[in-house]
Amino acid sequence: MKLRASHVVVLVLLGIGTLVLFVVLRPSSAGQKESGDFLEQARAWQESDVGTKSVAGGVPPVTEDPSVSARLEVETTEFDMGVISNAEPTTKELKVRNTGKRDLKITTIKTTCGCTLGTFNRNSKRPGYDENAVIPPGGEMPMYVTVNPFRVPGFYSHKTLTIYSSDVVNPTLEVQVYAHIDPEFILEPDSLDFGTIEYGSSATKEVRIRQAGTKPLKLEKVETPSPRGRRDLRDTVKKEDEPFAVALQDVPENEWKEPGHREWKVAVTLSPNLPLGVFQNQFYIYSDAKRVSKFYYTMKADVKTFFRVEPALIRVRDKVTAGQGKIATATILSEQPFELEDLSISGKDLSLSTRPGETPNTVFVDVNVAPDAKPGFKTETITMKIKSGDKSVPYSTRALVTVM
Repeated sequence: MKLRASHVVVLVLLGIGTLVLFVVLRPSSAGQKESGDFLEQARAWQESDVGTKSVAGGVPPVTEDPSVSARLEVETTEFDMGVISNAEPTTKELKVRNTGKRDLKITTIKTTCGCTLGTFNRNSKRPGYDENAVIPPGGEMPMYVTVNPFRVPGFYSHKTLTIYSSDVVNPTLEVQVYAHIDPEFILEPDSLDFGTIEYGSSATKEVRIRQAGTKPLKLEKVETPSPRGRRDLRDTVKKEDEPFAVALQDVPENEWKEPGHREWKVAVTLSPNLPLGVFQNQFYIYSDAKRVSKFYYTMKADVKTFFRVEPALIRVRDKVTAGQGKIATATILSEQPFELEDLSISGKDLSLSTRPGETPNTVFVDVNVAPDAKPGFKTETITMKIKSGDKSVPYSTRALVTVM
């Protein structure tokens, strides 16, 4: 076969291309050395901490020399504004300094609550955003801190301002802001602690409410929380089923602590049906004080007896089937020997059985599904009496179960 000129040209081009590709892809010893040197330098730099600084909050390390960078400082990180007006926002100045060698740029001031704002521009329509404040080396600038009492639900505020800046060492700085709002009325005590009360017993304590200023104050009513926060359900709850009750009374003028400062008292009575454990709740004080027209008053009690039941509520999260046994267990733990009496459960779809616990003075109460249980969600009440000596204490809990 004779080779044509075109065939020769193609073969020559293929040969040249192969040679060029081989030369390009073949690593030279010099290239290998340079690559190795570079990798060694990178590893050494990564393992060293020279010129780097880790900053809390996930800010990546920086390599700028701190001695020639901007440095953010404030006169105090615990800024107490003292007692402020309850009628209008109060603004006070906090000095912010740049102790570094370059301009300090502040971009943002974030807050944990809209009631407390920080800005370097008193006329800003968006305090804290787009600040663009610049403090030269060695200079200082006031940060205006404002607390709006109408956005504080009570008489005390503690919020956090976070300053974001060009400080490469500490790009964020937190300032705690405290303020006491001049009260419209005084509460004695400011919260109610019943301490430890015996399970099955009732207890009553009193709260005094006194007009604080010269402006006349009118208390309209006190009220316990509505079921699930819905006022339309208030009438569906029987009084004996409520965990506590409140009653408001006027204090006679001759018993006022200060002349001209009207007083009231609220009797708070705990129900004997409170469950074992720590009870925490609140009630509402309604008044004509515009800022705190609905005031939340907190209370707590620790309900104890010679035994406890764990868990306090039996909730079976997985679906169960008819005839299934031991779907949940409640453990009765007592400080002394006891007898279990009148154990029962409402409804016919669930049943109970007992067995000795693993330690002295304990009993396991197992929840079982009846063989003919109907499908659906079950909310059943478990009742019992736990007797020790001459004391017999009634106890109840609930079992929440879904049968397939």
